[in-house]
Amino acid sequence: APEPSQPARMLSDIPDPVEVEEILSRSRGIPESLQILHGFPTDDVSVLQISRPCRTERASQPDKQPTVPCLTNMCIAAYARNFTVLHRVYEKCNKRHHLVSPIDGCGQPIVEQEYEIDMPKELSSSQQLQLKRQQQQQQQSAPRQRGSWGLSINDLRGAPDDPLVTNTFTPVRPEDLDRQNASSRQAARKEALFPLYIHQEVDRIVELRESAPQPQELFGRRLLVRCSHFKLIEEEIDPIFATMALYDLSARKKVSENFHFDTNSEELKGLLSGHIKLQDPCSLSKACVLNLSVASPDLFLVIRLEKVLQQGDINDVFDGYLRASDPRQREKLRAAAARDCQRLGRYRMPLAWTAVDLVQCILDSERESSPGPASLGSGGNDYLAASAATAPASSAAASSVANQSSSASSVGGGGGGGSFGAGSGGGGLRNRRAANMVDDFLRRGSSQENSKRASITSDDLDRAFDNLKCISLTVKSFFKQEQDKISEEDLFKYLNDLRRPSSVLKKLKNIGGKMVLNLQTCPYDLDLKCALTPELLKVHPFCDLKSAPIRELAEFPAQPLYQPHSFYRNLLYVHPKSINFSSKQGSARNVALKTELVHFDGQRAVAQRLIYGKSSCPAFVTSQFSPVLYHNKSPDFYDEIKIELPGDLSSGHYLLFSFFHISCQQRKGGEDNGQLETPLGYSWLPLYRSGVLSLGNYSLMVSADEPSTSMCSIVPELGEVADKCPSDRPRWVDSHRELFRVTVSSLSTVHTIDTHLNLFFKACVCAQLGQPCSTEALQDAINGLMLADMEQLVQLLHIVIDRLMQLVLHPAQVPSDRPSQIPFAGLARLIGRIVQTFPERSDIHGRNSLLTGYIKYAGTLGQQGGLLKLVHEELVLQIILAEPTVRASVAENAWFFLETLIRAMHDYLAVEPHLSLPRQRRFSQQFVADVGTLVTLLTRSVLVADRTAIRLNRALAFFLCDLFSVMDRLAVLQLVQQYFRAVNACLEAAPTGTNHGKLSACKIDFLRIITSHEHYVPLNIPLMEPEIASELSDQYRRSHYLSGLVLSELKIALRCGGPDLQSKAVCLLWNLLASHEADSRYPASLPAIRGRVAQLYLPLLKIAEGVIHLIGIGIGGFATHGGGVSANGGLAGISDLATPATPADDIGRFGFPEPSTEKQQLLQAPKPKQRPLSDDTSRHLLLCCLWLVKNLDRRVAATFLRSLSVHRVQRLLHLLMVACASFEYRGRQPNSRQSNGSSLLMQQRSAQVKLKLEEKFLGSAGDSADAA
Repeated sequence: APEPSQPARMLSDIPDPVEVEEILSRSRGIPESLQILHGFPTDDVSVLQISRPCRTERASQPDKQPTVPCLTNMCIAAYARNFTVLHRVYEKCNKRHHLVSPIDGCGQPIVEQEYEIDMPKELSSSQQLQLKRQQQQQQQSAPRQRGSWGLSINDLRGAPDDPLVTNTFTPVRPEDLDRQNASSRQAARKEALFPLYIHQEVDRIVELRESAPQPQELFGRRLLVRCSHFKLIEEEIDPIFATMALYDLSARKKVSENFHFDTNSEELKGLLSGHIKLQDPCSLSKACVLNLSVASPDLFLVIRLEKVLQQGDINDVFDGYLRASDPRQREKLRAAAARDCQRLGRYRMPLAWTAVDLVQCILDSERESSPGPASLGSGGNDYLAASAATAPASSAAASSVANQSSSASSVGGGGGGGSFGAGSGGGGLRNRRAANMVDDFLRRGSSQENSKRASITSDDLDRAFDNLKCISLTVKSFFKQEQDKISEEDLFKYLNDLRRPSSVLKKLKNIGGKMVLNLQTCPYDLDLKCALTPELLKVHPFCDLKSAPIRELAEFPAQPLYQPHSFYRNLLYVHPKSINFSSKQGSARNVALKTELVHFDGQRAVAQRLIYGKSSCPAFVTSQFSPVLYHNKSPDFYDEIKIELPGDLSSGHYLLFSFFHISCQQRKGGEDNGQLETPLGYSWLPLYRSGVLSLGNYSLMVSADEPSTSMCSIVPELGEVADKCPSDRPRWVDSHRELFRVTVSSLSTVHTIDTHLNLFFKACVCAQLGQPCSTEALQDAINGLMLADMEQLVQLLHIVIDRLMQLVLHPAQVPSDRPSQIPFAGLARLIGRIVQTFPERSDIHGRNSLLTGYIKYAGTLGQQGGLLKLVHEELVLQIILAEPTVRASVAENAWFFLETLIRAMHDYLAVEPHLSLPRQRRFSQQFVADVGTLVTLLTRSVLVADRTAIRLNRALAFFLCDLFSVMDRLAVLQLVQQYFRAVNACLEAAPTGTNHGKLSACKIDFLRIITSHEHYVPLNIPLMEPEIASELSDQYRRSHYLSGLVLSELKIALRCGGPDLQSKAVCLLWNLLASHEADSRYPASLPAIRGRVAQLYLPLLKIAEGVIHLIGIGIGGFATHGGGVSANGGLAGISDLATPATPADDIGRFGFPEPSTEKQQLLQAPKPKQRPLSDDTSRHLLLCCLWLVKNLDRRVAATFLRSLSVHRVQRLLHLLMVACASFEYRGRQPNSRQSNGSSLLMQQRSAQVKLKLEEKFLGSAGDSADAA
């Protein structure tokens, strides 16, 4: 870029600000009506306590907590703590809030105007037809038709009199006429000017900071599923229990916990009265809410049916239900069921299952088309039946569903002969034909299904869930549960077979039945009245009605969910997989597994009542039996045991698994002689070892005897038993073989299984207890955070940052001169890892929402231990004293540390309290000096940085902007001065450097953010000078410091900058004036206040006068470059005013004060070639001038005009005429221009070609100007 001229150098010399703090503290002599322009309100900033959101009627925190420091204690304290939030009362009045959406002066959205000039000249064919019809209707409705257009005397006499025109010949004085015209011009005018103009894009508003999200429980798509009807057979025989869960086939994972429900009548439940003494209302639920954080196209709703254990395997039981249509057989089955319920009522056995393709149901309901498969039930006939049941749940649709379902069920045979191969004679032939028909349909449907599913996108799923209202699914039959295919892996194979042509499902027996499921969306804010969380807590508001409550099911996400924990949850899920007693002698066939959570307190072991019950039973029980497979020595399990972990979990808690042989055959005489349960063995799993929860897959050995107290702390695995087994060794079943497989998982917000995180928290506990620690151990614990699992790290992110801050404030006892630098360096690296891992969660400034939520809401910033007063001082000191590598990491994410520093300063003032003190006494002089050093270091980083310069520059600007609300305002203005002097010195030292354009743009961005403060106007002291300042004198720039910087940078950009820099500088001013216009504190209804604000920008008129010859070609139809003549001829003869007569006029054009005699020689130097302004930049600048003239006080304007010379007045009038003409609406390029505007088009093209040639001839100078 060309070397800046002497006037530009004069502006780059930043003057010292006046004593802003002293002036703003004095309010004597200022009228009350103008107090809004002077000083900050007393209630400007406050620190509020906000209650943590709680959905339930009582908090979920445990009654008992650990007595020693640990991760659980840290989490419980964090989740119970209310939010401490910094509240800036007038923050919504700052500039960044006014630039997001266009509004007029009354706060209403701008309505797009329609002009007559834009109306089409020729009507379309449809419009012509409509006009012809209207004319015909008018002719038909006319009372009579005349043959001539002439009016008769009767018509004239019957016509109404025309209104009289009053005061036609009354003489009116010219001053009265002017007054009337002035009043008419003011009528129905828009008060706001900027909203009528082009609105700025949000992503270009650099002063906009996204709001921090409040920590809360994460909810995805929620689906309410209700079982409104269920009968396995028409005549019920014994109780049937159902379990529902959601599976993701693509992830091969169960994604929800089990929901147990039954629709048995009170008569059937009475059969179990000897075993179930209490039925808690929460166990009577028939509806659940599924949470889908990740919408997958392969979701299946799997329903399993169980019954009371009886003698005989599943095949015998299933055949019994098929024969239940015979009245004699039915009575025998009822009598046998009554005996079994009385004797074996506490045990259950598998019976049947089915699956519903959930996503296909929802997609079909969205398309409102009944053809196509919707429910992949059990067998071909059920597939046809459920596919018809996807219409919305209206009365007409429901009847249609019922008809189609009944007709479909008839394909597979009637009554109990619904399974393939059942029946004989003609019935069997019909069944075989039906099977072939279903097979063909399945093959066709499966190929279509696969092609449709391959084209399903996430947008399709989101739209389908959004449009889902209510659908009803009818399941007509169920698969028989195969005894040797009961595991979860077998289930996934079946689900996969349902999606493709396969003969496997046709070989399975099925039984007729009817289950009606109602599905509907359930938004988070939907009031369910009677809802329970997975912990059985009542969701507010909870109406204690007689109806059964709705259970919310916990989700097991198929994909990682990176969301910090914000509430207490501590659930354990035990999934037994298999047991192998094939080599055990004796009765080991009907194997029952009982699971218990036992606590040994040093004296005795007690089973805890913390296991969640199933359906129609108490809410919590001490033990739970898994379903029994008849005559199977090595059964698989599919059961899920849900346990609420105690808050004071310790090494004395363990899971106890007891295996029994159940005698299903009753002895003769009706007495069992106590031989109902025969113990087979025991296994166990200690839950809490070395402060870590025991989770994962385990293969355990089985002991023939109950474990001793010393054995309960040892995992019965072969390797550990060989090393740690005590002297009282148990008798192992089957020679130390690991016979029992079990999986333990958890949904806990207070435990983690990541070894790196556990190591870090142990180091924090040692530091909290004051225990000595080696430097290497502390470094390893903190460095391990970079290797921790990202999902678990994010879940405990707020706790981790709090612990690191505690280590910075209260260092661990390590042999090091600077122990605080170790956790501070780890904090810097951790912040960098979070930001780099989740770039999609960062705004345009690099501020990550995971971290902004911590700063605003969750961070304690050392409130524990009375260390709060040291946080802001220690944080600044750590940044200053950090090593170069650590300081570079801090600079990459400086926004986090600077916003944390601002938050700590406000917390310090609120706790002491010091907010009521004068600003000079709020912080120590040493701290103010350290802040100055910090700004110096960050400014240097901006000057030398390449990749992070823009974000670091904006972070520094936001920091200084926030300091205006809390610190000495004069000191902050001096920091702003320090920044500009450093940047200007760098620009002057290397005017042609590669960073010239970048640093110039950084200055504009810095100013945009600084001037976005909600009290920007009082900071400029608009009431200080009684005289009118129309030039950028040193006194003006000292008094109105920020506005002086804005106008100074505008002049420099127009004088020496390229098109991009000119546009940024003009947009800076444009945004400022637009925010003033939208600010409710400075309304147009109070012209005295609005005029004072406008007077701050009075030197703008001189600046605009000086660049009138640079206004872009085509603005308002004018060609102002080089004194061209107006295209419309309106301004011909005055365009020569754009060319100055003398160098002094050229200086005055830019608003500089008249130069002294000794500077005349310097000012005579030739100026570089200036480029014209772009069209958008020109319009923005002219609009700012119009706003200034519109809002300037009339007396001030009159005084200003009287001080101008005739030549200056002419230039000002020229500027205003160009501005008004540029915004004159001329229509959307009417056709007339195409005929008579060819000469103007040629003129514009030639001027553009001339400009391009000039750019080529300029060479390097032009390229440098672009860089600037």
